[in-house]
Amino acid sequence: MKFLFDLFPIILFFAAFKAFDIYVATSVVIAATIAQIGWV
Repeated sequence: MKFLFDLFPIILFFAAFKAFDIYVATSVVIAATIAQIGWV
């Protein structure tokens, strides 16, 4: 489970990149990483 938690920003990045563009995907991964650090 921790493995999926660690890969969560990367999974979101590729999902956002497929749906939108690189700028949105980068913003999503930054927000997900900040949220992940806050959670830990």
